[in-house]
Amino acid sequence: WLPLTNYLQGERVTYNSLDYESLPFNNLGAIPPDRPDLWQLLSPTVYTTWNISTQYTQGSFVTYDGSNYQSLIFSNQGNTPTALSNYIYWKPTDPPSNPPVTFTISAPNKIVYFPETFPLLFVSSITSTEILPFITGNGSTELTFSGSNGFQGIPSSNLTLFVYQTIAGEQVGTPSSNTITVLPITLTTTPTLGSTLTLYTYQPFSYTYSIPSDVVNVLLQYDSNVTSSSLWVNSVT
Repeated sequence: WLPLTNYLQGERVTYNSLDYESLPFNNLGAIPPDRPDLWQLLSPTVYTTWNISTQYTQGSFVTYDGSNYQSLIFSNQGNTPTALSNYIYWKPTDPPSNPPVTFTISAPNKIVYFPETFPLLFVSSITSTEILPFITGNGSTELTFSGSNGFQGIPSSNLTLFVYQTIAGEQVGTPSSNTITVLPITLTTTPTLGSTLTLYTYQPFSYTYSIPSDVVNVLLQYDSNVTSSSLWVNSVT
């Protein structure tokens, strides 16, 4: 109870640990135990289950749907107590509960992790055609450039391998270019051939062919269909 508060009819206060209910609409400054004409001493509050057929008087206490309410009017029948009744027929008497704290966290972008098999590598169509027979693994995770027979002649000077990668069927980035330079291997002939090899000039004859020491996995093969000293490199690594 506060002495400077103007209490309305039906409002309740506590004074010296006792509960009182205001009887008039304008109740200002009246000490509850001194003015029984203005304040009604209340017994302990008893709540009854709200019934649609019961007519409740002002100040009656009911329980509905797990919550407690007090009637605000004298003839209060058929008005369902709810927390959203705007204090027209009923007012809640339970202390307000703290609503649960809820929040939402949203990521700016969805991140998708692909399996280890992605991305896939492909040989671009603009790759030099002379090196296509030596490439395996197109459309897989690993491309291999090798060949068991090597080049059977001197290829073009500008050989380029273009590779692009895809993820889920979509090309990623731009193709990478790889320049491949093929150099001829110099063969040493002992003794040195002074002219075209003929049966008349070199008969009988014996010649030894050797290759540079820093070249590995090279197989020399004589072409028996050519009546000259032509030799072909059969395999180069």
